[in-house]
Amino acid sequence: MEWNKWTVEELRRKLDELEDDLDEVILEKTMVLSQTGLHISSKKIMQQSKEFAESIERLSGEIAAIEEELKRRSQ
Repeated sequence: MEWNKWTVEELRRKLDELEDDLDEVILEKTMVLSQTGLHISSKKIMQQSKEFAESIERLSGEIAAIEEELKRRSQ
């Protein structure tokens, strides 16, 4: 994404949104993968774990990019 075209205000709002999304994904991952009372196939667990990891990686990358852009602009 071309963060350099966004205003500082837009970047901060997007950063807050992404951080909230990341928190939700991590919480969901913890809840889903720590359930002990339900039988879930190992294939399903591996698939969900992979999906969570991909989401976390994508969100973390976007957060880092926005933080870098904000840091660049503050110099």
